[in-house]
Amino acid sequence: MMGSVRRACMAISSLLVVGGCAIDQAASQKYSPSRSPQEIQQILSQGKVIPVQIRKNILMLYAPEPLERARAAYELGKVGRGAAPAIPYLVELLGDQSPVLFSRYLGGGYHSSFDTTPADEASNALANIGEDANLALVEVTQSKQANKRRLAATALGQIGGLASIPRLVELLDDRDETVRSAAANALGNYRHPRAAQMLMDAIRVASASARADMIYALAQINDITTVPFLIERLPSEEPKVHAAILYALGELRDARALDVLLKSLAHKDATIRATGAQALANYYSQDVIEALLVLLDDPAQQVREAVVEALFTLTGKNYGPNKEKWHQWWQQQKQAIQG
Repeated sequence: MMGSVRRACMAISSLLVVGGCAIDQAASQKYSPSRSPQEIQQILSQGKVIPVQIRKNILMLYAPEPLERARAAYELGKVGRGAAPAIPYLVELLGDQSPVLFSRYLGGGYHSSFDTTPADEASNALANIGEDANLALVEVTQSKQANKRRLAATALGQIGGLASIPRLVELLDDRDETVRSAAANALGNYRHPRAAQMLMDAIRVASASARADMIYALAQINDITTVPFLIERLPSEEPKVHAAILYALGELRDARALDVLLKSLAHKDATIRATGAQALANYYSQDVIEALLVLLDDPAQQVREAVVEALFTLTGKNYGPNKEKWHQWWQQQKQAIQG
């Protein structure tokens, strides 16, 4: 899923230190808070009692500087569910794409800096707040702004509430490619039979591009009950979706898929042959090795490269495209097995 390594760095950060700065001053001026901190202060004073630190950070979400807004969102995210009063204000910040550079103290005298935006920090904070943010995020997925829909989908996937699955499935047919990708990644986080079943139902009626994203999501969910469904769809799918199915079958590593994966190596489409070879890297058998060795002479470079990579994964040997060395090694292996 996108940004997981970066989020891991954030999780171990004990202190957000001063030292971040705006990367692009012109870009930061494209967004300005809709209300002043004074207006927000007045709104907060009329509602429920909110802890002082939460209130302080909500106010900072409306600060003039994007770094301060991003830092406030980050601090609210560290609080988790206790920051639920900040949900509507964090949702508003999802429109703030002002680039900033953060420096964080990692302990042991080390600091780390990387690019982010207030919107990214708000999305992460909403995900950390958890299920209390679900309804608000689902509503944001209806936004006219693609980036808001994308960030909302990402946060919903991190939360993992089953009630949001239908909306994420709908987003797989979004007009914006980044939104579709985010929704697929989000659904891949669920690891739940309900998510897999809803995806299979949606695949039957979705457009080709959406079907491919849905199938990649199925691969992430990693539910082997989807294997017969994927095999059944294989013959009727166009090359892009066909390749996605082969990838998914490779990730699922189910023996029922071995025959169709081997047959894919003879397909007329080079991308399908290459994807089939990559998928077979998860299936070690004599038939697989010998089928891959034949493709070392494939006319398409992408296929030959995929075969070499698959053979390396399966055997740990790195003979590159040298067909003679591969065959010599394989003969030795077969003799050892027979012995």
